[in-house]
Amino acid sequence: MGSAKTANPPTKRAAIYGRVSTKKDEQANALEASVERLTEYARLRGFAVAHVLTDRLSGTTTDRASYQVLRAMVKKRAIDVVVATKLDRIARSLKELMDFFEEATHVGVEVVLVDQSIDTGTPSGRFLMHVLGAVAEFEASLIRDRIARGLERSGIAPGEKVAILSGNDPLAFACVFGISRAA
Repeated sequence: MGSAKTANPPTKRAAIYGRVSTKKDEQANALEASVERLTEYARLRGFAVAHVLTDRLSGTTTDRASYQVLRAMVKKRAIDVVVATKLDRIARSLKELMDFFEEATHVGVEVVLVDQSIDTGTPSGRFLMHVLGAVAEFEASLIRDRIARGLERSGIAPGEKVAILSGNDPLAFACVFGISRAA
């Protein structure tokens, strides 16, 4: 009787992504330690670390060189899995984060967030991302409703252009809203 050989599944190609918000030395050390930890995690999971990408910029901007490289790799499915520490290391904006996950899911790239135990390669990880997406959509809907009610209360017609002021200059507010400066 011959023994049946079972083929090992192909190794998943992983991209490690790390980010810190500043270029300070202590943050650089934290980034290096984080990348080492993520690399070890990937190795223990049996992933082949194909790329290590890091940024030293705020997550509030998508104009991060390595993040853009990561997005391009995901789109082209040049990797099978993204490994990062937490959601906020990928993006600070919920919309950007959900766009990233949707794109990854669409092409079959998994996302593993080690510190938050999120793995979109599992049913519970995919479920959690759907819940986050629903929350993001709900939040956007609430914001639109609040803006519409605020404009309606202020007498501004839908589609009417309005000036957006920052700061608290009483003269500017008085001019824009046609009220006395004392009001």
